[in-house]
Amino acid sequence: EPKSFSSGRVEYWKQILEKNKLYLFGNGYLGDRFLINHNASNIIFYTFASGGLLGLILLVVIILRCVFTCFDLMFIKKINLKKKNIILISSIFYLAFLTFRGIGENSYAIFSIDQIIFLQSFTIVEIYRNMILRKYETK
Repeated sequence: EPKSFSSGRVEYWKQILEKNKLYLFGNGYLGDRFLINHNASNIIFYTFASGGLLGLILLVVIILRCVFTCFDLMFIKKINLKKKNIILISSIFYLAFLTFRGIGENSYAIFSIDQIIFLQSFTIVEIYRNMILRKYETK
C-alpha cells in the first residue's frame, strides 16, 4: 500500500483478529505466520496470534509492571543521574525503547536479542527497586 502510513500493518492486524479461532490459547510459536503467512509487526497482535488471550493478559501484566517500576524509580524515588546508576538508567532506557518498539515490531515477544535485553533489564530494575524498598523499610 504506497499511500498507507502503516505499511499495511493495520490490515494484517485485522486479519489476525478475524482468522484467530483459537483466541484463548493461540496458535503457538509464530502464530502470526500460521494465520496470515506474514509477520504481525506488533507485539500485542503477535502475542494474541501465538499465545491467545492468556498470553496477551500475561504480556500486558508484564508491560504494566515494567511501566510502574520504571515510573516509580524515575519519578517517585527520583534516582540520581550519577555514574553509579548508569546500569539502572540504561536498563530503564532499554525497557522503554523495547516497549515502544513493540508498537511497530514483534520486539521481545519472539526469542531474540531483544528478549534477552528486555529480561535482563527488567531483572536489574526489579532488583534495584527491591533494594530501595528494603532500605526504606529499615529506616
